[in-house]
Amino acid sequence: MKSDKLFHLYENRTELPTLGSVFYESTGNNTGTLPLVLIHGFPFDRRLWYNLIPELDQTPVIIPDLPGVGNSTLLQPACTMNDYADVIAAILEKEQIKKCVVAGHSMGGYAALAFANKYPDKLAGLSLVHSTAYADDADRKQKRDQTIAFLNEYGASPFVNAFIPGPFAPGYSNEDELKKLKNWAADCTTQGLITMVNAMKNREDLTQLLASTNVPVQWIIGKLDPVFLYTGSIQQATLSKISMIDLLPDCGHMGMIEKPEETAEALRRFLDYCVRRLKL
Repeated sequence: MKSDKLFHLYENRTELPTLGSVFYESTGNNTGTLPLVLIHGFPFDRRLWYNLIPELDQTPVIIPDLPGVGNSTLLQPACTMNDYADVIAAILEKEQIKKCVVAGHSMGGYAALAFANKYPDKLAGLSLVHSTAYADDADRKQKRDQTIAFLNEYGASPFVNAFIPGPFAPGYSNEDELKKLKNWAADCTTQGLITMVNAMKNREDLTQLLASTNVPVQWIIGKLDPVFLYTGSIQQATLSKISMIDLLPDCGHMGMIEKPEETAEALRRFLDYCVRRLKL
């Protein structure tokens, strides 16, 4: 069920000399609290999280556009997951935030892992929303190359129409949500999407981080996820010292669209745990 709560987001930017102008929105009142940073997946921008914002009305939330998509610019033809981690760090510096909980959807989870690896002192909790710590295998890398070829030939909008509703659970049929998501994703530039695909293809395996990190790790998993089998995600969850698993039945790869209330509740519960843990 879609929430009828109203919400307001504050717009802001931070400038990175090598990457460009990074746009982000926040619910405000982040200073002195433990905010939740939500990193969108591919091929989307910050608006992927809009359905969750009303459900997180008491939670300080920051949603950035990664370089090259949404309202963020891109000054260079390539980015790495470490570059995306730098984006999050720059936003925290702009907002004068010392620690946060970072949640990333799919590709956003890869960026969240890179942030956890590069900026551990800034992290109070890591949430992987339909994501994985594994690097691409040979088969997935080949599919990345096919995606890049398709984007180069046909552009962003035809790709998005072919991509959606593939990540959803079988039988998902909310046409209004699918249309809205297609329109948002089609706003992304072709080069921005290609940059993301290359960043995913070339990312490192960070499963060792799961075993070494001292912060709690949350796994939000769709039982019907066609991208990452839920059994593999649960297996990865056993690697961490502190893990929280939220398994969403009748949900595919898009919990923030398919199950926004349940996804928001899982994130809120995890954030509360991280806040209590810092006070111990």
